Amino acid sequence: MKAKAHLRTLAQARAFVSKVGICLVFADPKSDLPNLWDAIDLPEKQPGEKG
Repeated sequence: MKAKAHLRTLAQARAFVSKVGICLVFADPKSDLPNLWDAIDLPEKQPGEKG
Protein backbone atom coordinates (compact mmCIF):
# COMPACT_ATOMS: atom_id res chain seq x y z
CA MET A 1 0.00 0.00 0.00
CA LYS A 2 1.59 3.26 -1.13
CA ALA A 3 0.86 6.24 1.08
CA LYS A 4 -0.05 9.53 -0.55
CA ALA A 5 2.25 12.36 0.57
CA HIS A 6 0.03 14.54 2.74
CA LEU A 7 1.40 14.64 6.29
CA ARG A 8 2.87 17.91 7.55
CA THR A 9 2.47 17.77 11.35
CA LEU A 10 3.17 15.35 14.15
CA ALA A 11 -0.57 15.18 14.86
CA GLN A 12 -1.23 14.17 11.24
CA ALA A 13 1.51 11.52 11.43
CA ARG A 14 -0.03 10.11 14.61
CA ALA A 15 -3.47 10.01 12.98
CA PHE A 16 -1.97 8.24 9.94
CA VAL A 17 -0.40 5.55 12.13
CA SER A 18 -3.66 5.14 14.06
CA LYS A 19 -5.60 4.81 10.80
CA VAL A 20 -3.32 2.24 9.13
CA GLY A 21 -2.69 0.33 12.36
CA ILE A 22 0.92 -0.56 11.63
CA CYS A 23 3.50 1.02 9.36
CA LEU A 24 7.19 1.36 8.74
CA VAL A 25 9.20 4.53 9.36
CA PHE A 26 11.12 4.22 6.07
CA ALA A 27 10.20 2.62 2.75
CA ASP A 28 11.09 -1.04 2.23
CA PRO A 29 10.70 -2.37 -1.31
CA LYS A 30 10.22 -5.89 0.10
CA SER A 31 7.21 -4.85 2.18
CA ASP A 32 3.65 -3.92 1.28
CA LEU A 33 3.21 -1.99 4.53
CA PRO A 34 2.66 1.76 4.33
CA ASN A 35 5.47 3.96 5.62
CA LEU A 36 5.77 7.41 7.11
CA TRP A 37 8.66 8.41 4.85
CA ASP A 38 6.50 8.35 1.70
CA ALA A 39 3.53 9.92 3.49
CA ILE A 40 5.44 13.04 4.59
CA ASP A 41 4.75 16.11 2.44
CA LEU A 42 7.97 18.12 2.38
CA PRO A 43 7.67 21.57 0.76
CA GLU A 44 10.98 21.19 -1.09
CA LYS A 45 10.10 17.71 -2.42
CA GLN A 46 9.88 17.49 -6.22
CA PRO A 47 6.97 15.64 -7.88
CA GLY A 48 7.73 11.92 -7.98
CA GLU A 49 10.62 12.22 -5.51
CA LYS A 50 10.42 9.72 -2.65
CA GLY A 51 10.51 10.71 0.99
